[in-house]
Amino acid sequence: TGVQTCALPISMKATRDFGFLDAPDVFYALAFNSLMLPSFVQSYGVDRLFYFNAASWSIFFELAVNLVFIAGLRRLGLKPLLALAGGFAVLLTVAARANGSLDGGLTAATFHLGSLRVLFGFTAGMAVYLYAARFPRQAGGPATAAVAGLCLAFFADGTWVSDSVLAVAVFPLLVLTGARGSLRGAWRRVGGWLGDISYSVYLLQTP
Repeated sequence: TGVQTCALPISMKATRDFGFLDAPDVFYALAFNSLMLPSFVQSYGVDRLFYFNAASWSIFFELAVNLVFIAGLRRLGLKPLLALAGGFAVLLTVAARANGSLDGGLTAATFHLGSLRVLFGFTAGMAVYLYAARFPRQAGGPATAAVAGLCLAFFADGTWVSDSVLAVAVFPLLVLTGARGSLRGAWRRVGGWLGDISYSVYLLQTP
């Protein structure tokens, strides 16, 4: 990206901010990050897998899990996927308790947490897709959004318990409800527009 071509100016700015020169590690991080690979070298003592654009950490995990999907995950049926998702859910909850929350994956210290987050989310998402395909879609929209808002308001307090409940139970059920639903009229247009812009908005969060 354009951000990742500015290693020299960023190194100069970091030298000013931190008070010492660490340009070699910055260029080392650039070599990996330009290939969408994480760098475990902590430039200027900053533990960040993607020094130039922190948000890239999740894109890396998404690319990695898609390679796993191509390699064999795509051949699995509903029951094996449910078993995998269940196993990853247990490991994810254990990791969340050890970390204090599910806020992890950005740094080398929480690389394992990012791995478990994407493995559970992806296998659970595939299971939701296969399960929802068995049933006809039903009209819905505003009610689902209201339930989601209430869940976030009452459970999202940043602890490992609430994070685990939301990630392992609430979000998959919400996605399942959405997958089985069908929007109509203005709701369909609004939902389509929000979906179209959501990923690009996320990608631009750092700049």
